Amino acid sequence: MPKKARSALLRHDKPPSHFVYTFRLEPESTIFLNKIIEHPGAHWKSLLPACRPPCQAMAITTTEGNHWQVLGLAVVAIWGVYQTLRWCCSCCCRCCCGKREVPVPPPVAQPDAVQVDGRKVSVEHLIQTKDPRTAYFLWLTLGLVGAHHFYTDRLLHGVLAACSGNFLGMGWCLDFLLIPTYVAAINRQVPAEVARPDNSCRRLCCRLPLICTVITTVFLSLVFLLPSFLHGTGLVDLEQRMAGTAGNPYVILEVERDTAPEDVRKAYSSQLREVEASKDCQASNKACRAKKQNLKKAADFILNGIPRSAEPQREKKARRKTREQERSDDDPWGDWSDHLKAQWDALGDEIKEGSAQFAKNVEKDYFS
Repeated sequence: MPKKARSALLRHDKPPSHFVYTFRLEPESTIFLNKIIEHPGAHWKSLLPACRPPCQAMAITTTEGNHWQVLGLAVVAIWGVYQTLRWCCSCCCRCCCGKREVPVPPPVAQPDAVQVDGRKVSVEHLIQTKDPRTAYFLWLTLGLVGAHHFYTDRLLHGVLAACSGNFLGMGWCLDFLLIPTYVAAINRQVPAEVARPDNSCRRLCCRLPLICTVITTVFLSLVFLLPSFLHGTGLVDLEQRMAGTAGNPYVILEVERDTAPEDVRKAYSSQLREVEASKDCQASNKACRAKKQNLKKAADFILNGIPRSAEPQREKKARRKTREQERSDDDPWGDWSDHLKAQWDALGDEIKEGSAQFAKNVEKDYFS
């Protein structure tokens, strides 16, 4: 055994309660370890000769009392986390700690009615005191539309803020300092002896996220699914509007929506031969050219999607410049977004045309 390790053991007349010994175990070292186990109370000097080289002590460290320190730190950490969660719960919704509101000592004697402007009014008919936390929460989330003004019964101020974006954001910044004044002004209308808090902060924090989630889901559903839903119900034919044909392009070529491109080309050729064999084409009049153009538009829409001629001229030029540079032929997200935009454009055209026709009919029936 090295001299340093041997001297470290000799300094202890009694074996400590907890030692960690790390040995490079050799056949001779097992004799020393067995004697320590068999004679835990024996003097260290009597056991040292049993350990001869190559038994070498690699580390001697004491851990006496460390487990109490770790336990104490764990208790303090758990208590700190509990107090932090309890404080957060008391400030927000108080759903986890089992307390729905801050305990307030009840008044000694609460009357059933009070005098307000010389009249006797029941306590149940009195307004409740406003919560500054609710006002600040509304200011932070919906402050640009004046939600905190409506909460503090400042209706005119709220309407002006909603119409002007809370005065282009300047009023929103000032309201951060003025909200305590707004709340105090409305709370002064409630007699102090019967004042009751409205506990709106808890309800708002628990319900507003759900309401926002529902509103967002409904909005996205309308944006992404409304055109397809209206087209599927048959109220409008968006494919006809997008293709620019006299009817639905699939009906014109008499094909299904999942028809292969080769079959679509065959159907187009067959329909084109029938048109060319008709009397209109034999006379070479405008009706023949219109039928051929109608067939060509239907085939182009089915095979290539939205026709580029349906786009505004400026967008058409921009797409022509960047088509080869920024977009590849296989771009599903780009195709989906273009199709959705085309559906909304077609729906807007349908609504515009229907509104104009409705106004014309009303003018004809009632004002002519």
